[in-house]
Amino acid sequence: MIHTYGEYTKSVADGTAAEERFMKAFVKAFPDSEVKASTVFDNKNRHIDVICKRGNSTVTFDVKAEKKVNRSDSTASAEYTWVELLNNFGRPGWAYGHEKYLAFEWGDEFIIVEREKMLNMVNERKLPGIKTENRDLPPYSQYQRAKYGNKDVCVLTPIADLREISKFILKK
Repeated sequence: MIHTYGEYTKSVADGTAAEERFMKAFVKAFPDSEVKASTVFDNKNRHIDVICKRGNSTVTFDVKAEKKVNRSDSTASAEYTWVELLNNFGRPGWAYGHEKYLAFEWGDEFIIVEREKMLNMVNERKLPGIKTENRDLPPYSQYQRAKYGNKDVCVLTPIADLREISKFILKK
């Protein structure tokens, strides 16, 4: 079921579709696995979208659909994604979730990175200061949508750097 959040309904639907593509790709790559969507509670509060079990091992994923750098862009960026340090309410964002891995959808694959490794990289490389306009930002700029009343802080992160620290690449 797709939950609606006013103007964010399309974004939520895109995320749900990415989760479904991820689960399908995971089972295709690992046919002996069991894959299921998380509970609504785990999704909202722990940032866990998908739970995968293989043998005696269970791992959790937060799946991230491709992102635009600017809302006005017609397509997702081929070079960057946003990493959420603080959510719209100023609380810890998905970069501080309980998931073991993040699965960044990009083209015909998912880039799988350990959450803690990604968070350490972003925190080490983020630039000082928080920008409130997201035009022509250099990599690792911190951005806040304060003009919309949000308290979020996201960091513009190069996809190439996520690839460098990836655990593996999952083909669709």
